Amino acid sequence: MTALCEAQPHHPDYATWEKAIRLFGGYLKNIYRYVQPYGLIPSGVYQKDEVKDKENFLAVQPMISEGTDLAADFKEQLENGVRLDEEHYLRHFPVWFSFKGNAAVQLATGKAAVLCGKFLNDKELINIAEQQLFWIVGRNPFGQSLIWGEGSNYPQLYNALPGEMVGAIPVGMESRGNEDTPYWPQFNTATYKEVWGSSAGRWFSLISEF
Repeated sequence: MTALCEAQPHHPDYATWEKAIRLFGGYLKNIYRYVQPYGLIPSGVYQKDEVKDKENFLAVQPMISEGTDLAADFKEQLENGVRLDEEHYLRHFPVWFSFKGNAAVQLATGKAAVLCGKFLNDKELINIAEQQLFWIVGRNPFGQSLIWGEGSNYPQLYNALPGEMVGAIPVGMESRGNEDTPYWPQFNTATYKEVWGSSAGRWFSLISEF
């Protein structure tokens, strides 16, 4: 959207595009109020009946274990987040049932924040984006960098074939069970400590803006 505005400032839909950017920037700043003292931007707002749309819900939740009570677990995950009204909840971490790890989600949202911030000349949005980088390198409740070789307190990562590599970034911080608080076990296994290219790609994409 920012690229459209920058490339086509005289387009008849420019005002609509700009309004969308301002609305999204305002949304990010509003939900960011719930994460202090750490800067992990929340994953988003969920509606209590989303789980009833089984086709779309299951499409974004791969590898759900047999016997999982989706409705009950979904409800518990929402209620462990922040209740906004009768139907909506804000979660710091995504609703998830497998493949837990948040690095790519938070870094991609950070990229959106910095693009909006630069377009709107909004230092608060740029700061929100920068905090996502800080979280990855140690400004998190565990005081531990997630990047192998970065800092003095980075963990061993799960990388079965090539072994440890400087700069490797894992899938990322998870939540415990249906909770909505950071969980970073010291045990080295997939998926939260598994090295994925998507995390590194989004790190480079975001850090290139600074």
